[in-house]
Order: sequence, then C-alpha cells, then structure tokens
Amino acid sequence: VEHLGGEFSHGLIKQARPGDYRIQSIYGGTETPYDPGPEERQAAEAVLNTLEERPLYARVDLLRGNDGTLKLIELELIEPYLYFPQARVRAADGLNEGALKLAKALKRALND
Repeated sequence: VEHLGGEFSHGLIKQARPGDYRIQSIYGGTETPYDPGPEERQAAEAVLNTLEERPLYARVDLLRGNDGTLKLIELELIEPYLYFPQARVRAADGLNEGALKLAKALKRALND
C-alpha cells in the first residue's frame, strides 16, 4: 500500500515466480496493480498512525497471516522504486495519478 504526501496513492501485489520465494523482478517476481480494500487501507493507516509525523513517502507491506489477520512485514520509508506503473492513469489526460500525488506532496513540502 503506497502512501505519498501522507495519503493513500496506490496498491500492488508482489508475487514470486512459481517455485521461488523471492518477489523481486530480477528473480522473476511480478508486481500487479491492486486496489486495497477498506481493511487493508485501515491496517496501513494504523501503522502510519504510530509515527510521530507522516513521511513524504511510505510503503506499508502487509500479508495475511495463518489466523486471517493482516500482518506488517515491512514499513518502507526510503524507496528507490515507487511502483508508478501500478498506479492508476487518468483517462482524461493520460497522467499517472501516483506521480501527480508525489509532485503535489513535494510542492507542499517545499512551500512549508
């Protein structure tokens, strides 16, 4: 669950290739766009609410445990890859919504 400027931006599912455990694309893993449901978004928000302040960027990696509840496996605050290919693209003008949210958040941060 990607957050930019303190707000939900986009989601994705990362999967390892069959027979492997590594999810990185260099090992054959894939990233697929995904629209997280209310439970997943609330779990990500709960993690972010534990921070003293919202970072410009955060990726909250969750998985479902054997008991069916969502578990935090990683909170990424420094990321060289923002998964913009998995963000929505606006039909009206073809602009990437994730990139637009980042640009707006950067503008707000620079103006503060």
